[in-house]
Amino acid sequence: MGEISWYLRFEICHDRAAHTMSINQRAYLESIAKRFNLSKAKPVRIPMDPGVTLSKDQGPTLIAEIMEMRNVPYAEAIGSALWAAMVSQPNITFALGILAQFIQNLAEIHWSALKWVLTYLSTTKDLWLTLGGDVVLNAVGYCDADWASQPHRHSISGYAFYFGGGVVSWSLKKQQVILLSSTEAEYISSTHVAKEALWLRTFVSELHSDSPHLVTLNCDNQGAIALSKDNKFHVWTKHIDL
Repeated sequence: MGEISWYLRFEICHDRAAHTMSINQRAYLESIAKRFNLSKAKPVRIPMDPGVTLSKDQGPTLIAEIMEMRNVPYAEAIGSALWAAMVSQPNITFALGILAQFIQNLAEIHWSALKWVLTYLSTTKDLWLTLGGDVVLNAVGYCDADWASQPHRHSISGYAFYFGGGVVSWSLKKQQVILLSSTEAEYISSTHVAKEALWLRTFVSELHSDSPHLVTLNCDNQGAIALSKDNKFHVWTKHIDL
């Protein structure tokens, strides 16, 4: 059938000279914008408005308001954006992680924030996720944590892995426990990225048996870095067991 150019509604482009492959979901993102009447919305350049705080307490309490919001295709829009986040748009993962919490009892402010995300996808529809292009075969991971910034006070862990110059793996999850410091939040985030690194190292070894299989992990919190080297060094972290 020849060289692949389309797969599951996203476009694939090869550059043999640069040794790269690029992925784009422009047609899919245009269909989302049209589906939710956002084709002519004013372009936005960031996935979320940093000046808006979202929480479950903003949900409607009156029966009439609840019934009115049930007609909003919120869950449908979340699912549509989630497919883009899984394939080529890791930059909206944090926003979707926040907004997915309000499916059961959403308010107008939540719906407006989700339409902002969909508009951002439409604005950036011409961007490509490029893989390859780098002769270095080692994977590099970056992790971070958003410590207690949300009203529920659960921190958010996120990571992304680069391999050969392109992002190949990413994730964002709400931490299950409420932590007392940014060091603890970053340490748990480092744990998640380390688990993914172990799997990725095994996968890379299957592709390139002669590669050194070294995975470099990057963290921007000095306390978490020190704790990862000696987990018994500080009185404030002695409660961390597993």
